[in-house]
Formats: sequence, C-alpha cells, structure tokens
Amino acid sequence: MEGRLEFDRWFGRPGTLVLQPTTLCNLDCVYCYLPFRRLSREMSPEVAQAVADSAADLIDRSGRLDIVWHGGEPLALGLRKFSALLAPFEELRHAGRIQHSVQTNATLIDNEWCDLLARHQVRVGVSIDGPAALNARRVDLRGRPALDRIVRGIGRLRDHGIRFSLIAVVGTEGIEQPESLLDFLAGLGPHTIGLVDDLIGICTLENSDPLQAAKFDNKPSWDNGKKGGFDNKPSWDNWSKKK
Repeated sequence: MEGRLEFDRWFGRPGTLVLQPTTLCNLDCVYCYLPFRRLSREMSPEVAQAVADSAADLIDRSGRLDIVWHGGEPLALGLRKFSALLAPFEELRHAGRIQHSVQTNATLIDNEWCDLLARHQVRVGVSIDGPAALNARRVDLRGRPALDRIVRGIGRLRDHGIRFSLIAVVGTEGIEQPESLLDFLAGLGPHTIGLVDDLIGICTLENSDPLQAAKFDNKPSWDNGKKGGFDNKPSWDNWSKKK
C-alpha cells in the first residue's frame, strides 16, 4: 500500500492500461517494429482475471481506466478467446469504471466481430496508411496487399454503426501529397484521424526528409482539417469546401 501511495504521489493514477492479447499478427508490414509478430503467444483468461482484479485498485472512485487491446493483431486471437479475455472486466465495465479499446488492422472484422465489439462497447482504432500506393507497405504474410481487406473491415464497422478512428503512418510519399491522403482517409468515414510520421522513431521507414515533414506538419490546410483528430464528418466537409 505504501508503494502504491508513493507511485500515486509522483505519477498519479494511470488513465490507460495497454494489454497484448497475442503477439501474432496476420500482416507483415514492412516498417513493423515488433519482433514476435509471427509467433502466437497468447494471454490466458487467468492473466486477464488477475489484471481485472488489479485494475479495480488503479481506478479512482470517480474515475475510469481505458483498457487498450493492442498487438500483434488482437483479433488474430480469435473471437472465442478474445471474448474470454473481456469477461473478467464485465463488472467494472457495467459500473462505468473501464472503457475497452482495440487497435486493429480490420482485415479480420466480420459481422460476428462487430456484434462482439458493439456488445462490449469497444472503441475501435484501425491502422491504414492511405490509398493503394501509400498503403503498399501493409502486406500479409505472403506479401499480398492488405488494403482491400482493411477497407472491407471498415465497411462492416460502418454497416453496424460502430464508430472508429484511423491512424496512418506517413512515409515519404504521403508527406508529398497530404490533401489526397486526407481525402482518402476522411472518405472512409472515421470519427478521428491520427497521423504518425516516421521521424518519431516508432517505425522504420527510410529516407525521410525533415524539411518535407515540417512542411507537412505546418500545412495551412490542417487549420480546418484538424490534423490528428476529426471530431466529425462535417468538419472534414468544411475543410474540403475551403480548399
């Protein structure tokens, strides 16, 4: 308890807890930094239960903890196993003390997954880098482009009325054409859009020009487009009309 109080004094109560249900990913993106994405190491329901038990102590009585399921590809765990990991958190969720989120490539999303996500009120983030030319580094284990499957999964989310956000890794090609990149992403109907350039060091894209990146970040168009977070579709429409 003393250690807990000391931690809180310095850092405060955590607002987000990131969990990895599986190391496995069904894609093999060129810039991916995860070394074990071809291995299937899975979280057990017992571990999920232990986390849920501990999570209750992390949350202020008036607060809420965001549980982010990250990968690998979380949905590669399979519907039944993923559902079993969510089960220990149900009491906390119904009490409004946690909020589930999942970061996915969307290629595995079908109607059953949509039902599960909606039932547990899971917020969804989808990784997609843009149209075909900009998304070319996102391929499956056989080297095949994943864009059509990603867009299909996004379409199923829309069909089920599940709001989603998008996050795109912006490489040298995307830096050169921000308007077409954002037109494509906004056209998919997300709630928010996040952009990550490779200068941050998270990914391993090559040959970024810092001057190009600076021009991209300071593009006048961002003022209306709300770079990093479209609150709703109308805000994007306003940006488009003012171009």
